Amino acid sequence: VTSTVTIGELTKPWAGHGGGAGGNACAGPTFPTPAWTISSDEKGSGGGGGGASLLIQALDTVKLKGAGRINVDGGDGAAGENTIGLNHVGGGSGGGSGGHLIIQAGKKIDFSASTIDNSLTSRGGKHGAGKTAQADSDDSGGSGGPGIIQLHTLGGAGDIVLPAAKTLAQMSAPDSQLLVPTFGARSKARSVWIPVGGAGVAIGGGVEAIEFFFEGINTTTGLVNKTSGVVDDATSILGPVTLVSGDIQPDGRTVIVDSTSMESTAADIFLRNPELLDEAKLRLQSSVNPNAKKTFDVASASWNPATHQLSLTVSSSGALLTSFNPGGGAQTQLVLLRRFFRVVTSSTQDSLPASANIRVKFEGAQAKIDGTPDETTILVPKTANIADFNTPATLGKLQFIRFEVEFDIDALATGLLPSSPRPELEYLRLPFRF
Repeated sequence: VTSTVTIGELTKPWAGHGGGAGGNACAGPTFPTPAWTISSDEKGSGGGGGGASLLIQALDTVKLKGAGRINVDGGDGAAGENTIGLNHVGGGSGGGSGGHLIIQAGKKIDFSASTIDNSLTSRGGKHGAGKTAQADSDDSGGSGGPGIIQLHTLGGAGDIVLPAAKTLAQMSAPDSQLLVPTFGARSKARSVWIPVGGAGVAIGGGVEAIEFFFEGINTTTGLVNKTSGVVDDATSILGPVTLVSGDIQPDGRTVIVDSTSMESTAADIFLRNPELLDEAKLRLQSSVNPNAKKTFDVASASWNPATHQLSLTVSSSGALLTSFNPGGGAQTQLVLLRRFFRVVTSSTQDSLPASANIRVKFEGAQAKIDGTPDETTILVPKTANIADFNTPATLGKLQFIRFEVEFDIDALATGLLPSSPRPELEYLRLPFRF
């Protein structure tokens, strides 16, 4: 999100490393021992094992109760072999380093019922003894370093519930790092800055207005408009047009309609640039029953100005146009609709259940002297109203635009389940005219 490294972050779960082994005894001033005997082969100890990597993910709350604890501590080192008593001629080994403990919760991490301190630990293992038990004695190993404990919640410290009069530092060793989950009810994606190029430069010099278009969201909140779990249609480009025999071509995927009503209007941009109709929504409907309708995706379009005919071909991956039956002797009508984005939930196009929301917002920036976006002073602050880009304040200044999409799959605050519907935004387009 910030493109900077945060203390406690790792790119993947990362287990601890084992400690170094203790050295074998060498009964002489040179190595290897020239007069080796079975009585002078005191071996150093093997190193302590590295702490584990443990990832716990829960859609709800993670609770620690009573004396329950989770540890990914490194293993202790050990002493080397002896000759007499406990002289540990063989070298002591190093303790393993602490591991990586990750707890991710969709709601909270709750320590309130815990009765112990340090219920989460990722300590390094203790050193292996040398000639004495002291850490700095001859032939002793070193203690393992601590690992990392990560607590991932959406609300940061506000989603960590502690026992009375306790701090988070008392509940873990080493101190826990607070981060955001890799999953959760809410997620967000932001585009890179998209340059508008020379669109704002008029022919012959000077500046020219750039007009952006976008529909389908609430211009205050940015939420995708929906009714009864279905994404609302954008405005129509054409129709309803009543089809007659022969309009749908023999291939069953192409329909030819009269374009006169679009000509000399704002919609003529789609005739002069029929590529803009790619992915538009074509709806066939009954002339009598408003509930009898079927939607298709436009795959390609072409316009013949001489005959005033617009040809629309729907996607080969969908149904044939001829598959629609208006029923009851009704006529078939065609409506062509703008589409600025496409939502799919559980493989159903335009489905957006009540339990989920999608929010879209935009930002605009000027260019710095080196041509890169000026993020220090945002020209158009984050907004859901595309009209904010079409004002005199942006004239000749707007050089970059980006969009941000936020998903909330627990819009009703009833909690997440593995079966919670997860909508997808297959694409988003932001056309502009200059």
